[in-house]
Amino acid sequence: LTYIGLQPFRPFFIYVLDGTAFEVRHPELVLVNNGLLLLSIPSDPGRNIIERDVVISTDAISRVEFEEPRKRTL
Repeated sequence: LTYIGLQPFRPFFIYVLDGTAFEVRHPELVLVNNGLLLLSIPSDPGRNIIERDVVISTDAISRVEFEEPRKRTL
């Protein structure tokens, strides 16, 4: 998961084989080790309070995509 170490960091989504998607808004919320990914899910995207942790096998990840850029409105 090279997305984690990119500079500057860009938020991205992790999709797993069962169709679940997880948003990663900060690199410190993800830890990858020995084929497992530990993802901390914040209770509120604007705060640093962790609601829960999710452990995902890297083999269960179907794709990783960058967050779509938000369109500017005038």
